[in-house]
Amino acid sequence: MEEKKTTPTKPEENKPEEKKEPKFWKGNTENAFAYSITIGFFVGAANMIFLHWGWHPGIVSMILIFLIVGTNPAFADKRTPEEKSADAMKRIHEENVRKQAEAAKTQATMQAKSDKLDEQIKKNQLKIQKQQIREMRHAMKCPHCHSTNVKPLGVHRKDFSLGRELMWGYGSG
Repeated sequence: MEEKKTTPTKPEENKPEEKKEPKFWKGNTENAFAYSITIGFFVGAANMIFLHWGWHPGIVSMILIFLIVGTNPAFADKRTPEEKSADAMKRIHEENVRKQAEAAKTQATMQAKSDKLDEQIKKNQLKIQKQQIREMRHAMKCPHCHSTNVKPLGVHRKDFSLGRELMWGYGSG
């Protein structure tokens, strides 16, 4: 009888890896960096403008804020990666909804402006038509057939004729 050799399994292999908690940087280092840069810039700029001390107070405040926020566990982000990605997706969705609402609002205002312009154009066309009708009422008409293709009496003029022109030319000289 042969014995089957089995290798003993280590209990550590089956366990998921636990994240080791950092000894010093227990806070949120990304936010610490962003906060420190922003506040340090404004403190330094304010000192240069008002107190003329230079950038040194800004640099000192930048270092202090970075150390406070980066080492304080109260500033740590305790969310899991799934929660972080869900929050990011939620922010993206909210941004898209806001953009769609903004686009719908601008489209509605553009449509309202277009409708207003169309209405104004129709009003102007109606005014022009009324003016033309008024002018047509006052135009001369034939009393029998109401035609507007008439000339006043005594204003009749014969059309140009080459023969008539030659006769005038010979007759006058």
